[in-house]
Amino acid sequence: MKTNNLIEFPVGVSASAILYSLPNAVFFTDTQMRIVYFNAEAEKITEFRAHEACGMYCKDVMKTEMCETDCIVKKALDERQNIFETETLIKNANGNIVPVIISASLIRNTEGKIAGYLYSFRDITSLKKVEIALRESEAKLEAMLHSISDHMSMMDKELNIIWANEIAKEIFGSDIIGRKCYEAYHGRNKPCEPSPCLTLKTFSNGKIHKHETSVIDKNGNIHYFHCTANVALRDKNGEPLTVLEISRDVTEQKKLEERLLHSQKMDAIGQLAGGIAHDFNNLLTAIIGYGNLLQMNIGKNFELDQILSASQRAASLTQALLAFSRKQIISPKPVNLNEIIRSSERLLSRIIGEDIEILVDLLEKDLIIMADVAQIDQILMNLATNARDAMPDGGKILIHTNVITIDELYVSAHGYGVPGEYAELSFQDTGCGMDIKTREKIFEPFFTTKELGKGTGLGLATVYGIVKQHKGYINVYSELGKGTLFKIYFPLIKSKPIENVQKKQIDMPTGNETILIAEDDIQVRSFIKNTLEKFGYTVLLASDGEDAMKIFNENNDKIHLLILDVLMPKKDGKEVYEEIKKIRPEIKAIFISGYIDNILKKKGVTENGIYIIQKPILPQELLIQVREMLDNV
Repeated sequence: MKTNNLIEFPVGVSASAILYSLPNAVFFTDTQMRIVYFNAEAEKITEFRAHEACGMYCKDVMKTEMCETDCIVKKALDERQNIFETETLIKNANGNIVPVIISASLIRNTEGKIAGYLYSFRDITSLKKVEIALRESEAKLEAMLHSISDHMSMMDKELNIIWANEIAKEIFGSDIIGRKCYEAYHGRNKPCEPSPCLTLKTFSNGKIHKHETSVIDKNGNIHYFHCTANVALRDKNGEPLTVLEISRDVTEQKKLEERLLHSQKMDAIGQLAGGIAHDFNNLLTAIIGYGNLLQMNIGKNFELDQILSASQRAASLTQALLAFSRKQIISPKPVNLNEIIRSSERLLSRIIGEDIEILVDLLEKDLIIMADVAQIDQILMNLATNARDAMPDGGKILIHTNVITIDELYVSAHGYGVPGEYAELSFQDTGCGMDIKTREKIFEPFFTTKELGKGTGLGLATVYGIVKQHKGYINVYSELGKGTLFKIYFPLIKSKPIENVQKKQIDMPTGNETILIAEDDIQVRSFIKNTLEKFGYTVLLASDGEDAMKIFNENNDKIHLLILDVLMPKKDGKEVYEEIKKIRPEIKAIFISGYIDNILKKKGVTENGIYIIQKPILPQELLIQVREMLDNV
């Protein structure tokens, strides 16, 4: 019941009794800061009994700076005449430190003058323990978040970055806090377009959203991130307040994917190029073969010479395609890369002209690699031609060799390579250089930056194919106006180089032996038959592998030599040869092919009794090789 705005206590209950039983510690002091009242909770916290505390100065009981003679609380209340509250530490009667929250207010007499001070405080030890545990937990969480290698940042509704972990600050700068996310990560002045901003989408519907995007770091470098955005905090209505975005740097993965796609594309182009070259070589065999036979009969003829010259140029194009597709027949042997470069230097000078200087800087030690000398010469000539065209006003070419070691770290960083020691061939020019789009396409067949009719686009494609066929690697470094550098790596071997042995030139030999020819292309089959019969041989013809076996079984004791196409219907040339060898172990064979095939690679092309002639076939080469095989008993 209220009377005159004063609380009327129940009968028998005094204000002192109520104060004494309050859960908060309560005590009064006079104006001199002497305690005049002390309740039970104050006794519990300070470990002073009420009768001990009463009459003592506040500072002697509380033992805190808040209750010194010039008590901060007293001064604050006297000056502001208001309630004062603070958090402090007190030392109790037994010397234990107790954290408390203390509040104080003035006590005035009926005249309005200050008559004393009322203090109320409570023990917050358990609260402090919770706070400490919370801070430790937050510190651990913060340490964990900062140690995560993924980029993490939190944005408010205005897309301001309000928190970021250390990796994010390391990538985008320590000043990203407070910046707009689209400005800090993408260098934009408005949310990302054309696709909706990932964070905005999460704010709009509160759902998890993922996507892949490119970002720009503090140094201007482009990174590719796989991002996931989710709501971090919600308001009381469940609406998103902040969004946490976690982003994983997939730049290296992206590069590996691009390398894989490029490799797959080059392999696919190679398969196509090899198939075209194979079919084209069959046609060229008939054209060049019959042209040469006709020339033998009628002698020199201008029109015929032009036909043969054009055919040879066409054959060169097919050889370039085969080189790119890595299906060209090569004769690798241990050779010194430095010696090949020295031997080619004079020829390169004639190719590039007098206004371009060649500087050769070769490692003093021998660099022994397993290679076909003619193919390495082809690499040097094609690179020199490419450099010459890039320097129409003259310049310099620097050819340099070195030894490098490809280790697991190199393979991991570059995404390719087999660990080991490699001979490094650097070919650098001071020409016009290339932009990024050109660099990405230079090894593709028929790609050229030259005017129509001034380049086949097969030069660097040939280089690429030869390098790959030699189990090597090639890189190009170039910028517009800063020249071009090719770096080629060939596996080093521990062997001595083998010197070239020049074959003796043999005039068109004849014979009278019987030869079985198995070839599925009728024009090639007809050309070989006519050539051999013209020079005295007896020829048996088969159109496929099964037909060859049938004819051989009917003429077993008459046949002296086999000429087999590698790829034929029903049975391939290698299968035919192996079946016949079981019947006639001493039989010898010449294989003809538009390109080297895996069938021969698996079985081995260097075993005794086998020779390979690559299409298009010249009559002279065919006749000479037939005679050598027959005479080499």
